[in-house]
Amino acid sequence: MKSAGGETPGHRDLKRRAVIWALTHDFRACALEVRVPRSGFRADVAAAAVPPGREAIPGETVIFECKQARADLLRDTADELTTLSRLREVSARRAELERLVGAHLPSLRRGASLFAECDDYDFETIRHDGLRAVRREEARLQAKLFGGTKFDRLQRYRCANRCYLVVAAGVMGAHEAPEGWGVLESSGGGLELLRPPARFECSPAARLALLQAVAIAGTRVVLADLAIAWDELLARRRHLVPE
Repeated sequence: MKSAGGETPGHRDLKRRAVIWALTHDFRACALEVRVPRSGFRADVAAAAVPPGREAIPGETVIFECKQARADLLRDTADELTTLSRLREVSARRAELERLVGAHLPSLRRGASLFAECDDYDFETIRHDGLRAVRREEARLQAKLFGGTKFDRLQRYRCANRCYLVVAAGVMGAHEAPEGWGVLESSGGGLELLRPPARFECSPAARLALLQAVAIAGTRVVLADLAIAWDELLARRRHLVPE
């Protein structure tokens, strides 16, 4: 059943869990329904780390997309089962290759996060033809399985340092996530990390733009809660500020 705003309780619960997860991982600025700069999309949840002191540029930024049902995630394809089967094989092969490469080259670990579960390896700095080939096939299969436009664009434009899919239990396997996206699954009263995301380098300007978008989204909630009309504010501003 959907609420008056068209949102189901299940989807709302996933957003609530994402907010709690973000805040407990030191992303102190957080908001719902954030218009992500440059992408043309609205994120279910977006958050940014706010550094102490007077630093003007925010720290890490993160985007969460919440999916309560498989139909919300996958587009209809006639050969879904075949594609899924092959994707499982390819993803398992990719994960094994990354494990072996990481074990032989621990220097590839980025060490960019305080949380070990969020750290990853920078495989782009080495030439490994086998790993590159399997990652290309994995991306092709994911593009076939998923709608993909939103996921691809958010990454291509470097809208945030990390991107997560927040899903209800059983909606998807970790191997099905679009390339670079992490997976957080509803579990108990919180979220369980099924797959860590890749970390993307974002410019200071991009991080600041997302923080500003978070602030604007939060302001919308405050206005609605206090029954303040935006048009009324604009009218008052025109009255107070001379032309």
